[in-house]
Amino acid sequence: MLTQGYDSRKLDSLAKVIKGLKKIRYNPGRFIEKELSDIEELTILGEGIHPFDFWQLNGHNVHYDLPDLPEGLVKLKYEPEYIVGDSLYIKGLYRYTDKGRRLYLQTASGSVVDSVILVNEPEQTFVLKGMLKAGGKFVYQIVERDDKGNEICKNPIPVVVLEKERLKVLIINQFPSFETKYLKNFLAEEGHKVVVRNQITKRKYKFEYFNTDVEPIYAITEKSLENFDLFVIDTPTFLNLSQNSRNTIDKAIQAKALGLLVQPNELLFNQLGNLMDIKTKPDKTTTILFSGNKKVKLEKYPYRFEEAGLKGDMIEDYGYLQLVGQGKKGTTLLKNTYELVLGGKSGIYRKLWTNIIDRLSKKSQGIGEFQCDGQFVFQHQPYEVKLYSGLSSPVIQHSDGYELPVIQGILMQDAWRVKTYPRYKGWNSMRLEADTTIIHDYYVMDTAKWKTLTSEYLIKANRRYFNEETNTAKKVRVLHIISPIWFFIIFVLGSGYLWLEPKLRKSIRD
Repeated sequence: MLTQGYDSRKLDSLAKVIKGLKKIRYNPGRFIEKELSDIEELTILGEGIHPFDFWQLNGHNVHYDLPDLPEGLVKLKYEPEYIVGDSLYIKGLYRYTDKGRRLYLQTASGSVVDSVILVNEPEQTFVLKGMLKAGGKFVYQIVERDDKGNEICKNPIPVVVLEKERLKVLIINQFPSFETKYLKNFLAEEGHKVVVRNQITKRKYKFEYFNTDVEPIYAITEKSLENFDLFVIDTPTFLNLSQNSRNTIDKAIQAKALGLLVQPNELLFNQLGNLMDIKTKPDKTTTILFSGNKKVKLEKYPYRFEEAGLKGDMIEDYGYLQLVGQGKKGTTLLKNTYELVLGGKSGIYRKLWTNIIDRLSKKSQGIGEFQCDGQFVFQHQPYEVKLYSGLSSPVIQHSDGYELPVIQGILMQDAWRVKTYPRYKGWNSMRLEADTTIIHDYYVMDTAKWKTLTSEYLIKANRRYFNEETNTAKKVRVLHIISPIWFFIIFVLGSGYLWLEPKLRKSIRD
């Protein structure tokens, strides 16, 4: 089977040793069952087939020939969706570069946002950044140029920038703390409505209000919680809650999509399993590297979260949330995060808490939510997203006017798979018919874009898949014709040695 980038020399080599060799040219998505019907053994040459076609080779004896690794930009990581004020952060890996080669991050109009000079090394990681100041849909470009400034290639970076969503946050602490002081200030600066209650004596409280009207909360009731999106509570207060208060909070989480964040201390981790169904294990580490900047260490409690279950999810490697009905509850391993601000790392503090709050807080009330894995979308190739909705039969409309098929999940009844084969390049969208404000935008690009990135992905995917017990991944040896002159020289030297060696041995004995 000949796939993109196959080596014609390897094909010639196989043709010389295998009589009646059959050649099948691979085209993504094309059915090849008839062509494989009389095949006993199949060798794949080139980058390999797309994962959405793996099923067509099930039951066949397949050998995958490992090609040479591609040169160029082979790894790329970035988030396709941001909030206004965030920083676009792109991290990648470039393999085998010539001296003086550069990468530029450009806007759609061609303005340079950031750039990096690549050094002459086998592999080099790089980072490109840019501030996102306005909401909307944007297509940035990563442009590669040689040492003379000539453009080698240009590839799109689609980004959706959302307007900030203003949340209403309730913070209840047993006593004031530096952690809460800096958190409330951050939330207020971000424009969120914040109510803070600190206990002064047994029945006396101090209230603070930011961006909101005076609204004292003396007791935890359904009515007092109904207008809040996020409830932040410290461990002493959380552990001392009455059973009635716990039931009220759980009901608000399940039915009203409230988010609950428990600020941790050492006492919390011994009771997390019982109180929040979150399991931890002790470890000896008291710091953790921040995922957004590996040079920054975050202080943590000496515990780690166990693997997420069906309704659990990690917040990077420092937090955990549990899905409860329509809402979420969770906590973190972090302590003294305010020291980031004191140490001049306000940007890191902002990224850290923005991520935690976004993952836990109640979003604008809707009847569904789209989720995707951030993959690039190519024309005429399958693209799949998930829809989480309690609707019994959700209808998804494509921006071109046709309805998309949906498949309900087996384990989670409110999880639906939506698959499409994009026809047109550029921005596309899908939306929930029952609520047209629930929309998913995605950018479709030509298959000629991101060639080295796609090649690297295909090679790794094929190597993994065809390295199972029923298949093998191997190198095909290329046979070369030996020159008659070299063959004659080797033959004479070998024959001379065979004639001379016994005589030398006999003379040594004598």
